[in-house]
Amino acid sequence: MGVIRNANFTKDCKLDYTNIAYLDVEVKQYEKRKLQCGDIIVEKSGGSDNQPVGRTILFERKDGDYSFSNFTSVLRIYDGYPAIPEFLNMFLQSIYQTGVTKRMQTQTTGIHNLIFDQFLAIPVLLPPIAEQSRIINKVNELFQLLDNMSADL
Repeated sequence: MGVIRNANFTKDCKLDYTNIAYLDVEVKQYEKRKLQCGDIIVEKSGGSDNQPVGRTILFERKDGDYSFSNFTSVLRIYDGYPAIPEFLNMFLQSIYQTGVTKRMQTQTTGIHNLIFDQFLAIPVLLPPIAEQSRIINKVNELFQLLDNMSADL
């Protein structure tokens, strides 16, 4: 199966499928780690002084068998919970970009580790679903505008 690793996180917090590692995984372990569309993968170990841990990516694949590595963890929104995965991922990415997760890491033998309990304790104020959707659309629209401007340069 495909195993999502830190190496699959792009600098702009997207998932790079071009170098997925395909490994044999025990059935019992796979059942615990099988990714579902809408899962948020959190980088909990790795990083560097210039790139702290705590990056997140949204897993959007609906086909194939994928798992996450030991250096990552997964957040999954329960069915019926009033949160859109893309909104929560954008929120978590903003936490990372503003340096909050840098203060939630330790370092042992050159490896940076996210203090996951602190990460999970971050308060998340969720607007109603309609507002989450509006925010997602606006952010995507603005990023598209930036992409177009960059292409014109």
